[in-house]
Amino acid sequence: MDLSVLNPWSNDQRPLGPYGSLIQQAELSGHLKKRRDRDISIATDLAREQSPSLQLFQVLRQITAKRKQLDKVNTEIQCRLQDKETNDITHLDTLEIQCRLQDKETNDITHLDTLE
Repeated sequence: MDLSVLNPWSNDQRPLGPYGSLIQQAELSGHLKKRRDRDISIATDLAREQSPSLQLFQVLRQITAKRKQLDKVNTEIQCRLQDKETNDITHLDTLEIQCRLQDKETNDITHLDTLE
């Protein structure tokens, strides 16, 4: 007897899920008559829709996906805040403008000193 066929949580038959595997196990043991794959997939889909624990798993997957999106947004916000805080040090345009202003102030001061 092949144990992987009897294991409802086996990865070999993942597309049908655990309920499909359980139905298959019941068919092999003679408790259920053989059904077609379409009937099994319909039963599996119906079980997914009606099972509270499987619905909870779906909600948890959705929450995880939303959290990942939120983390990406938060990371982007943090990057932009850091960029804004360090803008005067890291951006060449800003540094160039500051240097020109300082040069102008220095020139103005030296010009006033020469006038005195």
